[in-house]
Amino acid sequence: MSNVKGVLRASGARLELADWTGEVGDGRLEAGGPVRFTDDGLDLDLTLRATEVPLQYPEGMRSRITGETRLVGSDGRFRLSGDVKVQRALYQRGTDRSSQAIDGVAAELAALDQRGSPLERVQLDVRVTLEGGLRIENDQASLAVDGGFTVGGDMLTPSVSGAVTLREGGTIQLRRARLRLSQGRVELAGYPARPPQLDVSGLTQVSGVQIEAELKGPLDDFRMNLSSPNRSI
Repeated sequence: MSNVKGVLRASGARLELADWTGEVGDGRLEAGGPVRFTDDGLDLDLTLRATEVPLQYPEGMRSRITGETRLVGSDGRFRLSGDVKVQRALYQRGTDRSSQAIDGVAAELAALDQRGSPLERVQLDVRVTLEGGLRIENDQASLAVDGGFTVGGDMLTPSVSGAVTLREGGTIQLRRARLRLSQGRVELAGYPARPPQLDVSGLTQVSGVQIEAELKGPLDDFRMNLSSPNRSI
């Protein structure tokens, strides 16, 4: 973060942040609000605004963030809430059943290792909208995702809930076959601790014959049903 500037007013045990701004890459962050020092710690009521701030998180994803959040709390317990738009989002990390399972376990182990950290005391309630969609481009998929979700939990163990849709025409690699999407929906209920739930359908080819395919169930253990106009496979 560079070119940080603003006004800091002090009155006894109270500080007031006014017109604080800074640059993150070619994006902009603003912050303001009261900070009060008490016997129990900090008492905060800060408003945070982001304008096209570049972000590389999670691993493999690049995007820009625009929105407003509010950090409120005292006695060591805080809440971060607000609305955020994710823009120009591109995800390029490879994803498969095994990697999803490993990511879930890794998140749980990391959380156990950091128990008691300040991140655990910041509760989240942030609504996220994919503005313009999220593009996924890797060896397993080439598609676009629309919709939004809510980030809950805390900053140590965030939990994502909501639903997104897959645009028609995208593709998913299924072993040696490529599925062209006709429709798709992904339910998130406690991700990453719980895997996404798929409800996806499209067309592929088996031995030169066009086949309808449905994928249903958790990403790490989904069922695939194949059918042709004349019979099931």
